[in-house]
Amino acid sequence: MRKKEKGINIRVDEKEKEKITKKAKKCHLSLSSYLRKCALNQEIIEVPNDNFRVIYTDIVDLRFNIERLENAQIIEELKQIETKFRKIYSGGNANGNNENMGN
Repeated sequence: MRKKEKGINIRVDEKEKEKITKKAKKCHLSLSSYLRKCALNQEIIEVPNDNFRVIYTDIVDLRFNIERLENAQIIEELKQIETKFRKIYSGGNANGNNENMGN
């Protein structure tokens, strides 16, 4: 990796700093790396939290078991996965009424 010697200073208020820092942490990037990627229009990938990994595992398990399950069992498994997803995505509210969910 090449050495980065030049600095750029920007001014932000406290809320902006907190928001930018939080976004950088979600991507497992330093603040400098996050801002550099933003400024250079590079791809920034948010690392999913453990709750989403649990849902992913549930979906993979269902996929591998789908041939031996009855339709009612499949529907029930999907409902459970959906409930977990909505609960995680909406911050604990299982009905999923969240502007980010398109509701």
